[in-house]
Amino acid sequence: MICRYGAIIMDDQNDDKSLGYTVLHNSSCQHAAPTFVNLMNAAILRLASLNENMTIRTRNHPLPMTQSQHLQRHDLDAFSAAVVLSIAFSFIPASFAVAIVKEREVKAKHQQLISGVSILSYWTSTYVWDFISFLFPSSFAVILFYIFGKFSWL
Repeated sequence: MICRYGAIIMDDQNDDKSLGYTVLHNSSCQHAAPTFVNLMNAAILRLASLNENMTIRTRNHPLPMTQSQHLQRHDLDAFSAAVVLSIAFSFIPASFAVAIVKEREVKAKHQQLISGVSILSYWTSTYVWDFISFLFPSSFAVILFYIFGKFSWL
């Protein structure tokens, strides 16, 4: 990300001849504040040394993550994955209700009951069909988790 916009407000010079300034920057860029502070410090150095070629080179690199931060990151990733998977897998059983409502709308259940199908066999067959229909995507998800090593208990 390139941060192009920033401003520097110069304070009045103090009695001890020190300079003060305020850096205004785009806070969505993590490196904007140190970049603009470095620009101002380099300008002060060039002014104080009367040498236009003087510069200050800075490097900004984050500290390595601690074990606690790794665990927090892992927990946050796991929670996010659980939420997304819960939302995704909630659509599958919701789709089962569509068939039952459609059967009620066209009176297919009533027609089957009049033809001699018992209520127990009707609901058992509906349950078995729904179970098998849910078994394929859930098995596929478990296989993908195993392939990509996302089972933390294995």
